[in-house]
Amino acid sequence: MKSIKVLLPSITAILLLSTSSAYALSLGQLARMSPSQKKQAQQYFRTHSLDFSSVFKRYHPGPYWILKNKSAFRLTPRQIQGEIQLKNEMAMRTIEDSSALQHAYDKYKKDASTAHPTLAMIKSDIIRVGKAETQLAWEMVPYHLQGYALLNPAQKATYTQLSAKTWAQHHRTPDKRAGGQ
Repeated sequence: MKSIKVLLPSITAILLLSTSSAYALSLGQLARMSPSQKKQAQQYFRTHSLDFSSVFKRYHPGPYWILKNKSAFRLTPRQIQGEIQLKNEMAMRTIEDSSALQHAYDKYKKDASTAHPTLAMIKSDIIRVGKAETQLAWEMVPYHLQGYALLNPAQKATYTQLSAKTWAQHHRTPDKRAGGQ
């Protein structure tokens, strides 16, 4: 698991892009993130989302994946627009939740470094971190389910087949015999 220090540049980028209010980031702010910042934000999500990718996303890949495979689904222009909207909202909310989690960690680290932290203070901080991490793991679930809901019955059948095939292709276990064993 990567250290928070290693991820500090991405966290800083997330914090700079976030507003101090609870309102969503604008699409313009999201579009201005460099590929490196997006990659670092994705890595932070993977590290702090309670294994979302292999537990939930495995079976419900979501709007980004649906758009990536739009030709296989034969999406209508209306469906494409809906999936794009879901993808963008999901990305902005995930960045906000990553920021909230970092704030919770920062408070926990600050309180833990005091000379005489109280048990109640540290317990509260740990609970806050846990809730923030749970929210981050939860954030994408509704968008993934809504993305699936935009599909018609034939597209849903394609989705089931293609998601299983995609998972198998990207998560193969190496054949032990291949190495001459």
